[in-house]
Amino acid sequence: MENAMALGVFPKGPDSSLNGDGLVGLIGQRWDAAAVQELLQGLCAHEVVETAGSVTKNRHVYLASGVVVEECVRDRRVVALHLYGPGTCGVQGYPGELPQGLGFGMERAQAHVSLGPPDCSGLLEGQAFDAWELNECMLRVTYDPDEKIAQVGLLRWYPLHKRAAHAALGVHLGPPPRPTPSAA
Repeated sequence: MENAMALGVFPKGPDSSLNGDGLVGLIGQRWDAAAVQELLQGLCAHEVVETAGSVTKNRHVYLASGVVVEECVRDRRVVALHLYGPGTCGVQGYPGELPQGLGFGMERAQAHVSLGPPDCSGLLEGQAFDAWELNECMLRVTYDPDEKIAQVGLLRWYPLHKRAAHAALGVHLGPPPRPTPSAA
């Protein structure tokens, strides 16, 4: 794998707030906050801004870095940070440290051992995912067909009364469903 510095992707040291769990603190920050700008300055220069939903969010896409940042148009706050593994988005994928000690390619069972049972689980756009509440945000882990981590998302975690909206998107709320034994 090429050196992250040569790719124009930020190489962070252990003292950086943008390593692993420090990324969680970006959710809810204003777009112009120093920590958000630190992340953006370290990404590969090519940014594509897309309007998402009904013009409520801007998606800042950094394909070569494997990062998508969603910003609320109304209050200019970061509402989501998506980190893509090698081969899922861009050439290299996100090279930085992931929250909670997760790693791209880690098996789903390992994620469950590390993080405990997920708060919700299901399918999103045909891919299996698990989600955990983490400091008032959602840590959503999406898996490839081999059940290995392919994408990690940090999103605003909705209060319980709003979680029903996730069900409308085909998200199973609650613990992951257990497989039913097949009749022999």
